[in-house]
Amino acid sequence: MDQNIELKELRAEQEQISNSMSVLLYQSILIFGIPAIMAYFAGTYILQYVHIKAFAYLPPLVLACIFSVFVFTRMVKKYTVRITVIEKKIYDISRAVEPVELHD
Repeated sequence: MDQNIELKELRAEQEQISNSMSVLLYQSILIFGIPAIMAYFAGTYILQYVHIKAFAYLPPLVLACIFSVFVFTRMVKKYTVRITVIEKKIYDISRAVEPVELHD
């Protein structure tokens, strides 16, 4: 019986993580948007000295993109690891629970 309770708790935790992953969509807008805006203003500042738009805007935008992808990948990996651990526990518990036989 304890395994069934633990299984329910793991399923609830899995659902909670799934819900927090949906918030990741909104966080990704900030993760990519804020560095891009900062890179634009950095490019505007660099343009005063370089006078070639490609050299002024491209390096800051590339750095912002690399930074954003790195941060986003780390966040997704964090969720993926947690879900993988929970799914493994659920699998182990569900294999350990003996099937209930129905009697007529």
